[in-house]
Amino acid sequence: MPEFHKKMGEKPRDVEEAETIPEDKIYKLILKMPEDPALREKLEKKLEEYEGRTAEREKAKKEQPPIATYKEVILRFLLKDGAVKMSDLLKDLSEIHGNVDRTSFDNAAKVIEAYVKGGKVSGGTGLK
Repeated sequence: MPEFHKKMGEKPRDVEEAETIPEDKIYKLILKMPEDPALREKLEKKLEEYEGRTAEREKAKKEQPPIATYKEVILRFLLKDGAVKMSDLLKDLSEIHGNVDRTSFDNAAKVIEAYVKGGKVSGGTGLK
């Protein structure tokens, strides 16, 4: 069982408290699913968009950039479990895949953090 699921009883930091976290502190971030149903729907659509991109790359036999994979994984766990603790997810990914590109992982976490807060991200397609 992933470490994250064992620690769900911990009181997570609210996303509102997270603000912009420096890359070396991203492992302390815990994202929680927003209560706003409209925002949740936008996040579900964003996951569908990420999954569609992954399918297109697989079909074209193109390599998936690490940041794209990490954004998809973070968002999938957030929607499924209601919260994601970055330190536990990073540990699980490291155990499964060995090497994790920390810069890409940290940037992916920041993007999903911004989406959860309903904010905009420079570049990309944003929430629709």
